[in-house]
Amino acid sequence: MDWYYWVLLGLIVSLIAFVLALSFILARSLYHPKRLTNLQARNKEIERSPGLIEEYEKWSETKYIVKSRHGYELAVYHIPAPTPSRNYVVIAHGYSYTHYGAAKYARLMREHGFNIVTFDERFHGDSGGKNCTMGYFEKHDLYDVITDTFLRFGDDIFLGTYGESMGGAAVLLEQAFDERVKFVAADCTFASLDKLLAYQLKRKTGMPPWPFIAIAGLIFRLATGAKMTSIKPVEALRHLRVPCFLAHGEEDTFIPQHNSQILYDACPSDKTLFIGRNHAKHTDASRYNLQEYREALADFLKNKVKVPGL
Repeated sequence: MDWYYWVLLGLIVSLIAFVLALSFILARSLYHPKRLTNLQARNKEIERSPGLIEEYEKWSETKYIVKSRHGYELAVYHIPAPTPSRNYVVIAHGYSYTHYGAAKYARLMREHGFNIVTFDERFHGDSGGKNCTMGYFEKHDLYDVITDTFLRFGDDIFLGTYGESMGGAAVLLEQAFDERVKFVAADCTFASLDKLLAYQLKRKTGMPPWPFIAIAGLIFRLATGAKMTSIKPVEALRHLRVPCFLAHGEEDTFIPQHNSQILYDACPSDKTLFIGRNHAKHTDASRYNLQEYREALADFLKNKVKVPGL
């Protein structure tokens, strides 16, 4: 074989190796993210939101375990309302974080008399699970936490769900098969995981989606059993029959703002979209626009959800 055939073969092998390596990195970044411990998440919230964790730690909190249908334990945290109430909200945190990410939403919901239930999602914080699935199996865990909440606190409670980023995806995916949920809220959530991954790929490397996203999806499925192309909150949202609150930071480059606009446009039910200004990036919509966010959420809960007692 002439030398140039060897060069061509080497280039082909190198190209295949590059494609496979980058696809693997993409997939692994989803199912095996670099996670914060609960202590690291707590310290990060202290730095990002002065006074929030100090307030959070004054609340009474009970930690308990809920068994996921997938065999691992979920660390769950209950914070009672300031005054006795039958209104509950289950809050799901974001990718690589822990239940401390729920603190800013818990503060707002407690202002409206809600009991808070939050938890460390699978493969995060003090919960078990071999990997992260970006909402695919997390929606089942959320359902199981909701079931436990009804069993623990009574069938007559009024319950909604609230999620941030990946937790928002889990909330939107879960509501599609759970008629017990009376409202949903999702902050800085993606509309479709494969499209988000394609955006991140181009943003970080300049590479086109094909063939990297398809191969990453296959690796993701082999590693987790979850089908990446099924993680589409926008499709789940089309079945929504309860009020929906959506929020996003205008300068979010991790999950761009247009994702919430896509979700809002697809939602057939009563809905609110809040866009946080003041250079709000990922998870910053309420952090940098607290009063405006508070007012939008209050209007949503009172006039669209019609929460009992408000």
